[in-house]
Amino acid sequence: MDADPFLHVSRIKKPYLVLIEPASGRAAAYDEEHRLVTEEASAALIGFALNRHVHSERWDEAEYVCSPHPQPPSWASPGQRSSLRLYWLRDSWSKFRDLLETPDA
Repeated sequence: MDADPFLHVSRIKKPYLVLIEPASGRAAAYDEEHRLVTEEASAALIGFALNRHVHSERWDEAEYVCSPHPQPPSWASPGQRSSLRLYWLRDSWSKFRDLLETPDA
């Protein structure tokens, strides 16, 4: 495997937001610009979000702190969205180590 010549770029592309549906455990991940990265987040990323998030909001309340509001994953029906929760993985106080420790989507 070749070394990544742009390692800093791939690190910046780490997930920034995780959207979790508590009843099923399904989750989606978003980048720093709130673009959908995956509709099926990894178990490692879900655990990281639940244990190490810096902020959390219910989906239907996040529009006040999350602009632009992320696109919901295809599995999130309109009736289910009130149970969804967004988890921010980093903020301005986060260290570079936090970025490195963030699991891939």
